[in-house]
Parts: sequence; C-alpha cells; structure tokens
Amino acid sequence: MWIYQSGKITERIYFLGNMAFPVYLIKGRRTALIDSGVTICGPFILKDLEKYLGNPRDLNLNLLTHSHFDHCGSSPFLKRNIPGLKIGASEVASQVFFNPRAIELIQSLSSGLEKGMELPPGTDISFKGLEVDTILKDGDLIDLGKGAKIKVISTPGHTRCCLSYYLKKDQALFFSEAGGVPDAEGKIQPQFLSSYSDYLTSLRRMAQYPIKIIGLAHGGILIGKEVEGYLESSIKETRDFKERIKRYLDRHGEMKEVVEVIAREDYQKGKIMQGERPYRINLEAMVKVVAENR
Repeated sequence: MWIYQSGKITERIYFLGNMAFPVYLIKGRRTALIDSGVTICGPFILKDLEKYLGNPRDLNLNLLTHSHFDHCGSSPFLKRNIPGLKIGASEVASQVFFNPRAIELIQSLSSGLEKGMELPPGTDISFKGLEVDTILKDGDLIDLGKGAKIKVISTPGHTRCCLSYYLKKDQALFFSEAGGVPDAEGKIQPQFLSSYSDYLTSLRRMAQYPIKIIGLAHGGILIGKEVEGYLESSIKETRDFKERIKRYLDRHGEMKEVVEVIAREDYQKGKIMQGERPYRINLEAMVKVVAENR
C-alpha cells in the first residue's frame, strides 16, 4: 500500500506534512521528528505536532537524514519555536550547516517556494545556519522509550552526510534519497550524488534489514507488498542508470550534453516529481560521478 495522506501509521509512527515533503514523527515516552522538509513546512509541521502531541513543545528531537534544503529547511524555525528541541545529524552535516556556500544554496533553492507564501506577521522561516546538538554516527541507538528504539545507519552516497533511521519494533526504515526516489510511474530514480560505490554499498546494507514500512524521502509511506523487493529494485535501477550514463558519455562526450539528453528523456516527460532546478543539480552531480570514475 502506498500512503499519500498524512496521519497515524502505527502506535509509534506518524506521517506529517505532505507527500512532496514528508516528515515522520516517532513517539515513545520521548518523541523524535525525522527531517523537517523545506523552509515553508515549518508552520504546518507545528500544527501537525499540536494535533498529534497536544503541545509542539513535547517534541524532543529532530533527526536529520542529510543537509539538503528539502530535508533540513524548517529545522531552524522549529528550533526557534520549540524550546529545548535538540537537532541530531552526522558530523559532516553539522559542518555543512555553517558553510556559507551551502547556506546560500539552501536559501536560493528555498526562495522560489517561499514566494507568495502568506505568513502571520513576525513569522521567521529563514535558514541562516543550523547548530547540531547531537552528532550521530553509525550504530548509535536512540531509545525514546515504550519500545521506540531508533538505530542510526550511516548510508553515504547520496551525500557524504547521509544517515538512515531504523525503528526495529515496527521494522520501519527511513532512508531519504539514500534508497532512491520513485517517480510518477513508480520507477525508482537513483540518487548517487557523491559516490556511486558508497551509494550501492549503502543500499546493500539496508537490504539486509527486515522491513515492513518505508518512509520515503518524497512520495509518502510504503507498507505491505510495495515494500517487498524495493531495495533490490533500487540496486538494479542504480546499476542500470550508471550504465546508461556511461553509454551516453561514450556517445556524446560532454557531460553537459548527457545531462540535457537525460533531462529530455525523463524530466520533460513529467515522470520526475521534483523541481527542475534541484533535479538538474542532482543529475549533473551523478553524471560527474560516473564520468570521473569510468
């Protein structure tokens, strides 16, 4: 089953936000939010937290999968509005969040979504950097109580800073783009922006876990039959996409031309559920990864 609408999934898992920028609330005696979407998601997440927690201030942790604008964008807003909220992320991500070029890119990619957004006076959704309170690493266990134990899995390849989160009690895995992103037809689109080999290794690691629930980076939640074989399919699509890029590099030579050809074949046909600018940034990175390792 593919769940597109936000709401309660299990006793411990809640889907917040929307299918474009889903975030996931994990409830035990303490509570954790996985990712935070883009900057404009902040006020809506607060409303969802009020709905499911009673008081947004009962949120204890915001666990980030990586440092891209559509996964960390509203974390500064949440931290400003929830006293005591702690941000957890990898060490690499903690450094990226204070890199001026990274902050500028996050702001630039967020600005298009913020245009025309009407917010109450005084609402500050800006991203000017983000302090990470807890550095997370592979194998860490976050015990929220009441059976809600979250295992941290280092899954580089999409970015160098990628972490995934596994909730054993529910056999639920939250891997952001480290597991690929289904397009409008359900085909998994690989996302190896920093390293093809690391990305493939991360997929193989995750495939070893028993999984009944997948919290996608974009598109909502998968449960039941849709989960079966997902990561194996992602591995296949990753290998196939690499070979496709290699063929096009051999045929066209220039990386820029390869990006244009793939964009015409995929994005312009409406298959990709992503803004064109971030799509092209990601595609350029993947073509570069393959070109530099042929």
